[in-house]
Amino acid sequence: MRLASKQILVMVIVALSGCKTTRQDSDVKADGASWGVGNLSNDTLDAIKSACDDPRGARDLGLTVEECYLIMAGSTVRESSWNARKYCEAWGNPGDPCCGLTQSRRMDAQAVGLRCNPAEQSPAGYSCNVLTGLRNIGCKASNGKDCQHHSSDGSLYTGVRKHLGYNTGNVPSYVNDMKNIYERGDIRARFGINNAATRSWNDVFYGSASQRQNSAPSQFQQQQQQQQQQQSGYPTCSSAASDPDGDGWGYENNKSCRVSGR
Repeated sequence: MRLASKQILVMVIVALSGCKTTRQDSDVKADGASWGVGNLSNDTLDAIKSACDDPRGARDLGLTVEECYLIMAGSTVRESSWNARKYCEAWGNPGDPCCGLTQSRRMDAQAVGLRCNPAEQSPAGYSCNVLTGLRNIGCKASNGKDCQHHSSDGSLYTGVRKHLGYNTGNVPSYVNDMKNIYERGDIRARFGINNAATRSWNDVFYGSASQRQNSAPSQFQQQQQQQQQQQSGYPTCSSAASDPDGDGWGYENNKSCRVSGR
């Protein structure tokens, strides 16, 4: 009876915390600061776009699709080095291993309200995998209850902490890699992103679920900012870090750029 109780406890912990709770030594699979954009295959690009464009994707999480593309590009570089066919790992549950781009399980998909299979080796499976990971860090699992023991704000930061579970040592580097990807100009170009459709990293990642919903730029605002950019003749900077003196102007890709909102 004691052995059975321990087994049940382990299963409960795995179910609540995702795929990163049973080992403390998982290594960074790719450095988000420098991992080459050439590693972002068409399979991965299409899967991220399909998941974010889904009504249960960016829209349901209070993100623009462009923000969603960048968020999931950052998460998947850590989980799978952008390899849509990444092998499955048991992580304490051989019958339902963690697979693919976001290292998600079938039970993870079910927990976030999906009926697809994130382990399926097909475009639909790859998209399901990304959508599962997206809704997981968006605190959508079990109607948000699984995030409650970390925070009630529903922020993406809370979702990442919940996803990593007891593997707390990897939280800072995981978040830093996601931030680097979010702000990289070559990643934005790969997805064809209009910078007017994205907010600052801090607003998107650390803002509560309600703040994300209420502050998401509308399509009209995006069009206005794009027109201003075209009229000025200068592109919008992909990162506020390009403007260290805060004067509203930065320098990227060997040319001047304007910081959004200035």
